[in-house]
Amino acid sequence: VSIGVLHTKGEGSGSPLPQLVKEKIFGKKIILAVGRLAPYKGFEVLVLPAKNLSDDSIVVIVGQGPLMHDLQKLVDSTGVSDRVVITGRLSEAVVQTLLTQAGAILLAFDMPCRGFRSGLAGGYGLWPSHSCH
Repeated sequence: VSIGVLHTKGEGSGSPLPQLVKEKIFGKKIILAVGRLAPYKGFEVLVLPAKNLSDDSIVVIVGQGPLMHDLQKLVDSTGVSDRVVITGRLSEAVVQTLLTQAGAILLAFDMPCRGFRSGLAGGYGLWPSHSCH
């Protein structure tokens, strides 16, 4: 089993992932980002680089917020809808499943590290790509 490859196809109806999401990410290496889809979060920077992903990888953006529709339009207009899926809000159980299956977890934000130390990662060993003061 490759790291980050979700193997849920064929499971019973108890599978925690919505069917559409399952179908898009099945057998792919998951690159996961979770958060509120707001301007200061910077999720748009995850979309364009997805063009360079191999066919066996997919960016999964979990969350909702004021930029959800604009972010989906960006995904559609840049031709990366086969490499980026925006799930909307998911239950904590589903997010936990995705976190354990992800090969990489991306943190996109364009702001000082508000809440970073206290609210992030839940023991997943994540660190920002820049210094937090």
